[in-house]
Amino acid sequence: MWSSLPSFSVIYPEALLVTVASAMVLMDRFVREKMVFVWMSLGGIGLALFLTLTTAGSSFGEVYSADPYSLFFRLVFLLVLALVVLLSPGYTREQGINFGEYYGMIFFAAVGMTILASARDLLLVYLGIELMSLSIYVLVAFLYPDLRSLEGALKYFLLGCFASAFLLLAIAFVYGLTTTTALDLIAQRLTGADGLDRSLLFVMALFTVALGFKIAAIPFHMWAPDAYEGAPTSVTAFMSVGPKAAAFAALGRIFMTAFFPARADWVEILIPLAMLTMIGGALMALVQTNIKRLLAYSSIANAGCALLGVIAGTENGLAALMAFLFIYALMTLGVFGIVLLVSRRQGQGESIFDYQGLAKTHPWAAFLMLIFLFSLGGIPPTAGFVGKFYLFKVAFEAGYVALVVMAALTSIVGAYPYVRIVLLMYMKEPEGDIPLNSTAYLVAGLTISLAGVLVFGLWPAPLIDFARSCVFALP
Repeated sequence: MWSSLPSFSVIYPEALLVTVASAMVLMDRFVREKMVFVWMSLGGIGLALFLTLTTAGSSFGEVYSADPYSLFFRLVFLLVLALVVLLSPGYTREQGINFGEYYGMIFFAAVGMTILASARDLLLVYLGIELMSLSIYVLVAFLYPDLRSLEGALKYFLLGCFASAFLLLAIAFVYGLTTTTALDLIAQRLTGADGLDRSLLFVMALFTVALGFKIAAIPFHMWAPDAYEGAPTSVTAFMSVGPKAAAFAALGRIFMTAFFPARADWVEILIPLAMLTMIGGALMALVQTNIKRLLAYSSIANAGCALLGVIAGTENGLAALMAFLFIYALMTLGVFGIVLLVSRRQGQGESIFDYQGLAKTHPWAAFLMLIFLFSLGGIPPTAGFVGKFYLFKVAFEAGYVALVVMAALTSIVGAYPYVRIVLLMYMKEPEGDIPLNSTAYLVAGLTISLAGVLVFGLWPAPLIDFARSCVFALP
């Protein structure tokens, strides 16, 4: 009898993260030694990792599951969370940000991301998106005396409301067509169904719009540059990788599970979206001099590349997407780690010209920046090259040759802004001393990112095989 009941153990990691987050928010007013929150965060992440591994395979009925697919993304989210915690202390102290509130809101956002990856019901997908988004709205506005921070938060909030409305409409229409919101049951009822082509196409377009906002795909990207620029740099680092990976996790599960019977239709929606996103992101990045806006458009272009994994419509395509998101998290957080290293006061380190002559004053920081930027540009032997190569490979094997050629060309164009920063670091003389905001925690975070970028660039097989094994177990 008891074995047939839903298992609450599947939510133990989320419950722990919520408990730690709540405790940090409540303690912020009374704890004077702010580094306590860093230790609490790292301890909570370690315990959450233990619970994630020990509860793998459990599920709560047919609506929430710690299956191998969600396990992969849970590990990615915990890695992102740990790296952001390590990279943040020096910057948050310089900016006067309350540690407890800051780390607490990041933990709440991570819980929403985990729900997104584990949800097998559309209502839980909506719940996960809202929890994640509401937390990030607050984080973006943390520099509230700065009008850029308020502007970015307001734009993100307003467009996030539109995305939520589209998602609710999509869920309502799906329920009207299938009388269920469970992904597995939706797939069963759509298989062999007649007369639903036009209605389904409309529903899938609504889902694409809703999730397109979250991955900042063009033309749903309008919030990203201003939110990235206005947010605290450590928040920008977090929101550029974590929420994007969570949205792709939901996108992959929904389209490859619930709507897989209509794959021929949704591919026709995603192809122009991917093309527009890759081209627009790469071209707009060329003219940016603010490094946070540059990375925003770079993130947009990389989202277009990541869509290739979904468009391929195969298990290998989804595995390539998952591996790319893991690698993207490492290299993007590495770049932001260097930005945080240079950011000693408000606005410092945001212009690409702030890195002029960095190789002369701090050669080790310039070398790390070079590695991370080359990885973002997809230059071998870094992990970024491996991630893009596998995405191109699965799309090519699925027959999307023209799309792969376009992706390769936009990747070449998109590498120019990174090369420009490298030239400024190595070919120009510094205009003055470049003080660094270095801490042992930040150095540890950069070391982990560097190790991942180099190891998976030279030896990607374990990551690819693990991602593939997680996808093959997807129901």
